[in-house]
Amino acid sequence: MALAVVQNGLLLLFDVTHPVYWCFTLLQLSDTRILLPFIYLFALVHTVSSSFWERSNYHERRGDYNNFFLLVEQMSQAAKVLSGRVALVTGSTGGIGLGIAKGLAVAGADVLLNGRNPPSKVSKLLESFAGYGVRSRYFDADVRCRAAVDAMVKYAEEELGAVDILVNNAGIQYVSPITTYPPDKWDDIIAVNLTAAFHTTQACLSSMQRRRWGRIINISSVQGLVGSAHKSAYCASKHGLIGLTKVVALENATTGVTCNSVCPGYVYTPLLEEQVRVIANEQCNGDMDAAKAILLREKQPSESFITVDQIGDAVVFLASPAAGQVTGTTITVDGGWTAR
Repeated sequence: MALAVVQNGLLLLFDVTHPVYWCFTLLQLSDTRILLPFIYLFALVHTVSSSFWERSNYHERRGDYNNFFLLVEQMSQAAKVLSGRVALVTGSTGGIGLGIAKGLAVAGADVLLNGRNPPSKVSKLLESFAGYGVRSRYFDADVRCRAAVDAMVKYAEEELGAVDILVNNAGIQYVSPITTYPPDKWDDIIAVNLTAAFHTTQACLSSMQRRRWGRIINISSVQGLVGSAHKSAYCASKHGLIGLTKVVALENATTGVTCNSVCPGYVYTPLLEEQVRVIANEQCNGDMDAAKAILLREKQPSESFITVDQIGDAVVFLASPAAGQVTGTTITVDGGWTAR
């Protein structure tokens, strides 16, 4: 009796792990960090239950399940679509850049992180990336300096291999009317947000062309598509980055190298938090939640912040083989901002 109960229970598990019942649900999960453990769990349960099923009177149903493990294998491979690729992400020790770097690592890419951080933070970051089963390194480079950029790219080649995927994410912000905008702030923002992307692209492009494969992804902004008061340097730099994207794409249309930009709306990062704090102090008696609501209602129809993982997912798509014919374009992840 006990054996029969166990056997019937395993047969039920066999049905519950039916690929039609689960696999399509799993495929809808955008985060492969969630997807992959479930794939292996259902494969394990299915294997155990199928050993009992083979001895049961359900043989006539075998045709329904013949391709299950093939499907599991394909799904697992899809989760590592960038395996063997090397990615360099500037400004990647926090905020959007870190979300992008994690997304690329989950997809199988080895990653070179870049930023200006104390050694203690860097060591913790590298430890966390080891959990993704990829190689990761860190290089402290001031991307405004061409010599530092060249040294960073050389380090990537020596430690990980030639850069296949370049993500120009480093960015800074300053808010002020043009009449009082400090010239040094303008120069810094243009240097970090725009000129640095030119330096890194130039440093990586020749190698990509020789290998006839490369992905250059520039993180612009919705404010690279529309204007925003008091953000003259930021808007100018982000508009310029989209222009650079189009030129690089056209010059490399037949080389196997693509270049695209991603334009996020409001993502709640330390960069945006400073703007929220200004609104809170000026309009909301210091209430940060009220300030967030004002910011979102004004610009972002979804009235919710975009997550760094969602930006990472967009970048992973642009870096993937599926985007081989996507070049010179801009993907907006903006909660409907630019639809107005």
